Amino acid sequence: MQWETWFSIDSQQVLGISLSAIGFYLGLMVFTRLMGLRSFSKLSSHDFAMTVGIGSILASTVLSDTPSLSQGLFAVAVLFVIQGVISIIRRKVKPFKSLIDNQAIILMAHGEYLWDNLKEANLSTSDV
Repeated sequence: MQWETWFSIDSQQVLGISLSAIGFYLGLMVFTRLMGLRSFSKLSSHDFAMTVGIGSILASTVLSDTPSLSQGLFAVAVLFVIQGVISIIRRKVKPFKSLIDNQAIILMAHGEYLWDNLKEANLSTSDV
């Protein structure tokens, strides 16, 4: 590989990346408005998976010719639908809720660290 190609970008690439990023951004705003802010809350494992999936699709769509912007937005729409279905199921089927949701852990009370809880969460005091 030549060093010139490593650092180069032409005007067509700039335009393509810019339009893809703008289109993806607008699409995310529409999807988030329709499905709610929970999509990026990371309150549970499926929320976290949603955030990682969207980031991956965003990177692939904006920085590459494939997938196209339409394909990337469709993939994100599918993720939003899946998350919406899972959210409905977890509200209606209580055993499913305990499988999906993370249990809250109190890490500090009355100014004191709860060492057993920190250990269970695999966190240090500097993380808190």
